[in-house]
Amino acid sequence: SHLVDFYLADESPCVGLPAHLDEGRAAPRRARMGDKCTLPQLEHMVALLSLLARAAHRHEPVARTPLSLEGRLLHMAADEYQLLGHGALLRRLLKDGLHVAAICDLCEHLCYESRDATETALH
Repeated sequence: SHLVDFYLADESPCVGLPAHLDEGRAAPRRARMGDKCTLPQLEHMVALLSLLARAAHRHEPVARTPLSLEGRLLHMAADEYQLLGHGALLRRLLKDGLHVAAICDLCEHLCYESRDATETALH
């Protein structure tokens, strides 16, 4: 969840309201890495997210897909696993075009026999 939160910054679904924001003040914007022309090198982060998803038990009727890693699967909390298929994350990864092969593996793994994940990926 920390990687997803870091990558999405202000768009992160992990963003909670700190106590001082209860008074209606706007949240301070988070610093972003890179600029319009130069994105930070995040290909390895995308590969790691894909690897973590494929190494974990899915919270679907089918726990393993053809893209799951061999051997014993890791146990990941359901909310952490759902972040890997969050619409904001998938849209941003596709927009930035980081490590397309890892994004394809991630999407295929998440969508395998899962109507909800497929609908999220398509929208």
